[in-house]
Amino acid sequence: MEVSKPRHTIDPIGRKEKIVKKLFCKLLSILLVATLLVQLVPASVFAVEEEPSAQSTSREEMTTDHLTEGEENTESGTIPSILFEEESLREESVKHFRMDDGSYIAVQYGTPVHYEENGQWVEYDN
Repeated sequence: MEVSKPRHTIDPIGRKEKIVKKLFCKLLSILLVATLLVQLVPASVFAVEEEPSAQSTSREEMTTDHLTEGEENTESGTIPSILFEEESLREESVKHFRMDDGSYIAVQYGTPVHYEENGQWVEYDN
């Protein structure tokens, strides 16, 4: 009598595990690639534009204190530009700037930008 060789049986459970493992690896690879691609996109693309709050003001909305007599350049169509900060008018959260038309503009910040040292307001050194 002839002895037959055992046939190699296919293990259906082992084969399913291999398929699931391959599928998991492919999905993980796709997820990692997608994550890397998202990192390449600048964050400003995802930014949401908000309505301006009451605290934020544009340059046109800021009020100027005219300490000198004379006409504003805004009537002639030009916007005055800042020459320098008037350090003697500093406050804890306010800066005053001298404009080229002789006026001053005050900018108020939501947080302190100066601290008092020896009777003078000093700018924080970040």
